[in-house]
Amino acid sequence: MLNRTYCLLFALLAVSLASAQSAGASGSAGVSTPAENQAAIAATNAAVTGEQCGIDSTVVFLNDVGATSPQISVSGYIQSLTQAKAGLDAYENTPNLGGLLNYIVTSVRPVELHVLDEIQIGADSSNVTVAQRVALRADLLTQLGNYSGCAIAADKSFGNAKVQYYNATIAQLDTQISNLSAAGVDTSNLTGIINTGITESVDPLSGAVNGASTQAQVFAALNSYCLYDGCPAGFNYHLDQRFGIAKIGLIINALSGSAGVNQGELTQASGDLAQANAEMNSVGSAQDTQAQYNVIWDNVTAAATLAATAAG
Repeated sequence: MLNRTYCLLFALLAVSLASAQSAGASGSAGVSTPAENQAAIAATNAAVTGEQCGIDSTVVFLNDVGATSPQISVSGYIQSLTQAKAGLDAYENTPNLGGLLNYIVTSVRPVELHVLDEIQIGADSSNVTVAQRVALRADLLTQLGNYSGCAIAADKSFGNAKVQYYNATIAQLDTQISNLSAAGVDTSNLTGIINTGITESVDPLSGAVNGASTQAQVFAALNSYCLYDGCPAGFNYHLDQRFGIAKIGLIINALSGSAGVNQGELTQASGDLAQANAEMNSVGSAQDTQAQYNVIWDNVTAAATLAATAAG
């Protein structure tokens, strides 16, 4: 029974918020504005906290193992985990979530798995009494509860940071809309695209994260509602692609029939955009493949270039 409960503890540690969110934690094209940067920092800090929760709970438990069952040596394992935790400090207050993920995979998980293996071996080879096993199991359950309470708070912070990032990228697109509107372009379609994204992705994500009472519920929310393309089995709105197609379409419509505009190139631009839109419709709310992504953006880029050339 002792080995099984050890496995339970480390299984929880292995399901980290950061690794669960290696896709879909950010927006369409990386951090580029102060607001997006702050959201990315918040997400990284939340992921760091989640990892610290697991390591801290494990260290407390190992200290208790050493006190309750001194025949099991734990000091070296505690030192290894403490060193792994110290390495997390480099990522705090930075937007480097990708770097943190890499550190967790290469430097934290191997330590945790090694400790698990060694503790199991120690428990099997040491003369652990029935009373000691009962005491350790009770303590393990306590630490699992402590870990869960700490981790769920970190998970929710991560989810809210994702919402914060989405709102920051939306604000950036709102600026583009304002610029187009000032130039006399009817931007109601663009506004509608953003509003639909908020209704179908951002608001449901926020509600599900803040209403969650378990880590599993937070993970489910994070993988169910994506404003961009980060949900392998969930709803992906593809805001960047939808917005890009619609924006170039508005520009083409504004130039159509205007004097001094090469209408032939404009017609070709419309054809490219139609191909991008058809591919977008084919993708729907699923994640796009790399080939689909390339078809969409290659045609959007080609349409934008032709429209600019046509306008002279």
